[in-house]
Amino acid sequence: MRVPSRIQFAAHPRTPLSPFTVTLKLWRHLTLASLTALVFTACGSGTTLPAVQDSGVTPGHASSPTPGEVPMLGLTELEFAAATNPSASAARTVVYQTGALRVTRTAGELTQTGGARLIRNTYEVENTGDVPLHNLTFVAVHRAADNVAGTAISAMRASADQPLSLPEAARGLLPASGVATADGSSDFQGFTAVEAQALTASAQAAGTLEAPDDVLGYGFVVQAPGGARTLAPGERGEVHVAFVLPDTPAGVSPLAFSASFLLTQDAVTRVTQLDGESLDSAVGRAGQPVNADRLITLSGVGSSVGSSAAVTGMKVVPVPALRTFATPKGTLYGVIQAQGSRLGSDYQAGLRVRTLELAWDRYELTEGGWDEAYLSSKRSEYLANVRAGFEVVLDLGVQYPPGWLLKLPDSRFVDQHGSVYRSQDPGANPVNAVFNRAVRAYQARYVTQVFRELGSAFYGVRLGWGRYGELGFPLVDAGANSYWAFDALAQGERPGLPDGVRADPVPGWQPLTGRRTPTDGDRAAARSFVSWYLDSLNNYHDWQIGLVRGLYAGRLFMLYPSFGLRPGQLDQAVAGGLGGLTSPEINTELQRGFDFARYIGGLKDPLVSPYTTWLDADGLFVDDAGQNPAGWSPAHYFSVLAAANPAKPQVWGENTGRNTLSDLQRCVNRVRAYRLGGMFWAFNADLYDSVHASIGEYRSLIASQP
Repeated sequence: MRVPSRIQFAAHPRTPLSPFTVTLKLWRHLTLASLTALVFTACGSGTTLPAVQDSGVTPGHASSPTPGEVPMLGLTELEFAAATNPSASAARTVVYQTGALRVTRTAGELTQTGGARLIRNTYEVENTGDVPLHNLTFVAVHRAADNVAGTAISAMRASADQPLSLPEAARGLLPASGVATADGSSDFQGFTAVEAQALTASAQAAGTLEAPDDVLGYGFVVQAPGGARTLAPGERGEVHVAFVLPDTPAGVSPLAFSASFLLTQDAVTRVTQLDGESLDSAVGRAGQPVNADRLITLSGVGSSVGSSAAVTGMKVVPVPALRTFATPKGTLYGVIQAQGSRLGSDYQAGLRVRTLELAWDRYELTEGGWDEAYLSSKRSEYLANVRAGFEVVLDLGVQYPPGWLLKLPDSRFVDQHGSVYRSQDPGANPVNAVFNRAVRAYQARYVTQVFRELGSAFYGVRLGWGRYGELGFPLVDAGANSYWAFDALAQGERPGLPDGVRADPVPGWQPLTGRRTPTDGDRAAARSFVSWYLDSLNNYHDWQIGLVRGLYAGRLFMLYPSFGLRPGQLDQAVAGGLGGLTSPEINTELQRGFDFARYIGGLKDPLVSPYTTWLDADGLFVDDAGQNPAGWSPAHYFSVLAAANPAKPQVWGENTGRNTLSDLQRCVNRVRAYRLGGMFWAFNADLYDSVHASIGEYRSLIASQP
């Protein structure tokens, strides 16, 4: 774990039940012929329209969907409620641009499986149009105006006369991903976060979902006669929709509810590996008559999957946790070093995002020797957070390099005095990835392994990877004026620099020491040296972004510590020959490479967030009301730099740790004043220790936001 303190410097037996009733409501219908989702795209609407009967329909014609072309057939609500007769649910017809569907609930049951109670309804789906329908899927959606706690669930009742509105009850209604039908097939389907996000974007662009609405990460596919996936005109298929009931006391358990779904055709034929199902079984289901071209695994993709000959020709996609909740909207508040015991109270306080923190040295104990038990524990921690309703931000823990890596040649930073940087402080012993190509290769292998095993269903990923996970060169001892660029690789004495990094352009020259007056030659050398020094760190900064972006499509948080250089200060230091006498040199902002204007100004990806780890910055030198950028807090300064960047990246931040109520108030005020995307509070334990700012105070401040 990262240490909870940092120094900042200024400048989650079968029981029968009477049949259940389901009513299918048409809210809006359309066909969307050309979309740009990676796998398939769907859209529905928040507008309620009356159900249209098939007597008034003149079916149109449409070709079968291909990837990128996915017709949307309607937005529906399935109502689960006790009834005495299956026929209590009349057939309804969904009319769309090129045809119609007749959907009838034919059975409902409550079952007990492995200690869990499952509610399952069966629907007959008839294609009354004159074109075939391929991979007809009910995809779950969250409609902000109707559904509860970010889920697809609404209208919960504990009994016929007892409405239920507990968010925990809605979040506890999970799609049943371990239920197979009588013939061994399964209608359940999982979707990646990227797929769900693409669906949401397309649906919102079409105006059929409102801005707060979201497509979720699961659905149920209609099985055509014989188990095929194409429902021909006039044919009747079947779909089973099942949920696991939450393990809550009587009176607060939802025995009746509604769930919102979008009816689509999926351009990709997929099979989802069920909970507890073997890979061979899933692959078997993916064969005839389904002929799937994509296998979704719900437990991540390990080496057994990657090396299996059975999946040759079929893309294997890991979805280690289903997105059963919508992505939170607006400003997000969260915690770092999140505690599992605080899931409920944190959520009730309005927190919606938590970090999942790894440690490289705990996972790769020896070179290529992965501790699977450690990663399994982290996967469980992740699932607990997600199931509790939280978004999860991944901290890869690159700041904890394994001991074997630090024994490699040139793996440590060296300054101009020949001092080799070492620290016993956990998380403060960064490896020399700025100048060592081999070290970067090991970092890339580790990061790739993590995403291979955990998947990519994260809200964001933290970058920086230096001291405490933040970007920068190592600490500088008082008076040492250390510049960490004098190892043999940086000085060009041995090959092995990363691509795009050149050797010291002024070999043999060193920053001045003492109070010697610099010559013009010193100033020219200082300019060349420090530009190269900062550009080398910028190269590592951009390399991290490129590496992770190739594995993950979501938000990246680049952690910038301390106060940083301000306009004109670099020139002042150069004029002094980098002698260590100017304010940013005395505070070691320059030696540690904190030229944030350089890094933020070069961002080209709008999903890379400049992230200050000193959101609580205070003191006589902080003047956010003034006109001089030298006095602005990091949050203020970063917001101005981000606004000037054409990519318009979204700024985020966190506090230092061990902070008071006044510090918390200052952080929340800055989030609002500078329109930050959100903030994390360091640390979760601090909110419950009766010494620092409390969870109650955090809750009040979140609730008070406009």
